[in-house]
Amino acid sequence: MKIANLRLSTQLSLLIGLVSLLGVSISLASMAKMQSLSQEISDMASGPMQKVELLTRLNDNYNIIGLYTRNYVLSWDASVRQESSKKILAAEADNMTTVQALTKNMKSEEGLKLLTALNEQQDLYKKRLKLLWRWRLRAKYREQLHYLLPRSKLFA
Repeated sequence: MKIANLRLSTQLSLLIGLVSLLGVSISLASMAKMQSLSQEISDMASGPMQKVELLTRLNDNYNIIGLYTRNYVLSWDASVRQESSKKILAAEADNMTTVQALTKNMKSEEGLKLLTALNEQQDLYKKRLKLLWRWRLRAKYREQLHYLLPRSKLFA
């Protein structure tokens, strides 16, 4: 039985059925691909992207600490220094929670070693920051002494 021998309505029905079957198979293949892509995106969002977000927040906090430390050191205004001090302490507290969240999410040994090194550097950073604040206070008094004493006696 040849297709050419069939009536025109039968030929059109077969062609429409074939096109419909082709469309259904394409949509099923697309749905399977979309589902696997959705799973890959959710895996990436719950894994590496969360770590990247936490590391970005950590970096931003260090930038905030640096900026407000500069403001603290350069300003003689007590309100600016008090505001800078509050911002620095808030960023340090956020850094602590961020590092704890990173420690929970980190699974590789190399990542845990880097976090341990970061914690050690953070402690050293805090010590140096406090030293800088103390130096700033001494500099204020040194500046006041400069007006009271002759320059030669100040640096003798």
